Parts: sequence; C-alpha cells; structure tokens
Amino acid sequence: MSYFRLKNGMQLYYEDVGAGEPVVFLHGWTSSHAIYAAPVQKLSGKARCITYDHRGHYGSKDANGEPVTMETLASDLKELIEGLGLDNLTLVGWSMGAGVVMTYIRDHRCDGLKQVVLCDMTPKQLNDDEWKLGLHQGNYTKEDMERDASRKFIKLYQAFAEGAVPKLKKLPGFMVRHLLRKGLKQCDEPVLRTLSKSMKQLDN
Repeated sequence: MSYFRLKNGMQLYYEDVGAGEPVVFLHGWTSSHAIYAAPVQKLSGKARCITYDHRGHYGSKDANGEPVTMETLASDLKELIEGLGLDNLTLVGWSMGAGVVMTYIRDHRCDGLKQVVLCDMTPKQLNDDEWKLGLHQGNYTKEDMERDASRKFIKLYQAFAEGAVPKLKKLPGFMVRHLLRKGLKQCDEPVLRTLSKSMKQLDN
C-alpha cells in the first residue's frame, strides 16, 4: 500500500504501476481507484498508470480534516502531479473525476498536460433558462438542489445510484439500500455531502 502525503500532512492512497508516459485516473463520487483496474491492467505495459482515492473515499477516507470541495480535490491533484514529478501526462476523469479535471484546468492551467479524457460529466450540473444540458435531462435546478440538501443521505444516494445504474431499479428497494450502505461505510458521509453540493455549484 502506498500513500502520498499532502502538504497539510493528510495522506491519499494511490497506486503507481507500469512505465512510460504517465496517465492519472480520477474516479467518481462514492467510488474508488479500483474502478480502473481493467484499463490499468491493459495500459500498464505501455504507460505509467496512477490511480488514487479522493479525500473521504476508501483508502483516503480519513483525509478530511478540513472542508472538502472540488477546488480541494483539484489542489490535491496538483500536489500529486508535482510530488510525483509528472509531466506530459494524460488525465482521465470519470463523473466527479472529470469535474476535478475541469476544475484543475480552470484553477491551475494546462502546464504539463498532454491531453485529458472526460467521461460522463457535464461542465454545469444545474439547469436554468440558458442551460439545459445539466442533470436529469435538463430538469435539475437550484430549487431541486436545495430540496435534496434536506433529504436523508441514503435516499439521495439511492436516487443517484439508480440514475447511474438503471438496472438497480429492478431490485427490491431494501436490497439496493443494503448494497449502498455497504459501500458508504467506505466513505465519509460529510465529505460526500459537501462534494455533492460543490459539484452542483460548478460552472466550468
């Protein structure tokens, strides 16, 4: 197991395998570095593949001694890139990970980047009169976000999970909630809440 120590002393779990041009993979909300196991296995013979867990998630669950926003995660990425001496690198971000990449570019520019790959993430989640490419097919608004803020977290997470994986809707509700609670034990709920709100406030 490897940990990258941030300047504030907190540690992020990461894995670094293969050799060649570096590729950094960023996972989504409530997920972990493990979702990239298959692509890393295929690419590690040609590239240096780096995966890590964001603060509040799995191996980095306890790296949460301060408010965690998308800007925080972008700053963590910058420290990781500089600390590992990466250059001419590719960033691959899925879902929230793609949002972290967009925030990184906005806040820290593109120096040292070769290319980025963004998967399943809109640059702006909240819809309004001028933007209809956000969440829920253009129907998720600021009012919906404020309503969700008061919902029980497991219900909020279930709605998210069923939207991301539609086949979950075919399972009995109690079974879905059992599976979700098992995964949530690997994350820090307050961090998940602040990140959910932070993602919805982005306009990249």
